[in-house]
Amino acid sequence: MEGIDFQLEGDMFRHGQAAGNGVSDNRLASINGFSEAFNDGVTPSWDGNVFPTYSQQTRNGAIGAALNSIPIWLGDASGNPAPPNYQALLKTYMQPIGRPTLGVTSYIGYSAIAAAFQRQQRYETQDDHNINWSGIKFEDATIFWDDIVPSSNPKQSIANLFTTVDGNAPAPGAIQTGQFTLTQAMLGNQGTSQFPNLGFTSNATPLLTGGLNTIVVGEPFFWIDVDAWEYRPSDAEDFNYHMMEPIRYPQNPTLYTQFLRHALNMYTPTPRRGQQCFGIKG
Repeated sequence: MEGIDFQLEGDMFRHGQAAGNGVSDNRLASINGFSEAFNDGVTPSWDGNVFPTYSQQTRNGAIGAALNSIPIWLGDASGNPAPPNYQALLKTYMQPIGRPTLGVTSYIGYSAIAAAFQRQQRYETQDDHNINWSGIKFEDATIFWDDIVPSSNPKQSIANLFTTVDGNAPAPGAIQTGQFTLTQAMLGNQGTSQFPNLGFTSNATPLLTGGLNTIVVGEPFFWIDVDAWEYRPSDAEDFNYHMMEPIRYPQNPTLYTQFLRHALNMYTPTPRRGQQCFGIKG
């Protein structure tokens, strides 16, 4: 059960769509996580993908911006990660509708935020009584770190435990951030996303020399209103933490195997109650 939960938490920060318009990798077998939900169909998420649809609804069409949450860039004007500061983080906290109750980032992102807050004497930790974990108090939320949050340098002891979508292991890149190419089409909500205009010419052609249109992700950060998310396990008993009957292992007559099966999805009806950011430098 712990192994299943471990894999599910890793998938929470990714997406569950097929490769297609704006989406580079096929993850139909995975849950529909934060990178997909906290998007606007225009601006890239931390994984470089743009998601024109969410929950089988087309963003920016008949439903307008109802399912939009614009990712925010916290890096510098050259597309590289930058140290966090209190004002920038406060602006991202105030962007969602309502007030997020949870902030989560990698261990590198957490240490950078804690160091920035300490210099400004705004650093106070508290224990969250729901999960019994200590974090940084920030407005009505608590900021936590988690080793499973994608990072530019994930702990190998954790990263090597992950499998790929097709079940092969290990897949340490599953929780490692990288870089992606920024196009002018991704700057439609630049006023909110704060992505830099990395040398685009008047005819919308990116200048490729020197990697001017490359975004280096660094450490991501997520503001989450916990009450806005739904966790839906399967209503079929066979796929709700169900232990199958023992079966013989075909190449060893003395060995029996049992499989534990679980199926679920998670989603939010109101993506605007959360926020993803990235570009934090550790």
